[in-house]
Amino acid sequence: MYPEAIPLRSTKAKAVIRVLLDFFTKFGLSQEVQSDRGSNFLSNIFQQSLAQLGITHIKSSAYHLEMQGALERYHQTLKNMFHKYRYCLEHSKDWDRGVPFLLFARREVPQERLGFSPNELVFAHRVRGPLSLIKETWSSNLSKSKSLLVM
Repeated sequence: MYPEAIPLRSTKAKAVIRVLLDFFTKFGLSQEVQSDRGSNFLSNIFQQSLAQLGITHIKSSAYHLEMQGALERYHQTLKNMFHKYRYCLEHSKDWDRGVPFLLFARREVPQERLGFSPNELVFAHRVRGPLSLIKETWSSNLSKSKSLLVM
């Protein structure tokens, strides 16, 4: 799963469609979109937009969050990351600016089941990200301290 999260000021159908179209221009058109039964997803404009793009709309059953279990689990992971990420705490009015950095770090972590990170699966190579930078800095400091021991 390649995680994406896009903060929205409004979750009205037109705003959601705009974001989905932007997403599709980067990753291609989905064959299916799954959503809850929010009024924005059930609106005529949303339904017509998906139909024009040849996308099947799968609606989860009301009050059955387990239908979207992976998504709900990811929401929890993202919320935990926000609580631990200093930028979001220190800049509560601009918290949304921190989202890309959280996602960047999250996409760099290899998935236990697959052994690859979402970035590796999408881009077919390791992307130099925040965790790589930390590792490089740590390795550099470690080799400097070893060379001091040798002298």
